[in-house]
Amino acid sequence: MATDEIIDINLVSKDGGDYCVRCPHCKQIIGIEGDDLSEIRGEQYQHRKCGGWMQIGWNARFVKELPAISSKATN
Repeated sequence: MATDEIIDINLVSKDGGDYCVRCPHCKQIIGIEGDDLSEIRGEQYQHRKCGGWMQIGWNARFVKELPAISSKATN
């Protein structure tokens, strides 16, 4: 469930030509717009489904595949 907190995202991947991240509130993978990683760093996004806010961290790094989440995963 989403909170009012804006949570930093540190891992970014690509699905086809689009960047994607895991929502830190509901854990769903969502697409975000941007042509380059340097363009999306520092940007804030709101997940349409859960309403949670996130910010791509300035130190965010690209990974080939976002890690799977376990039932124990928090954030």
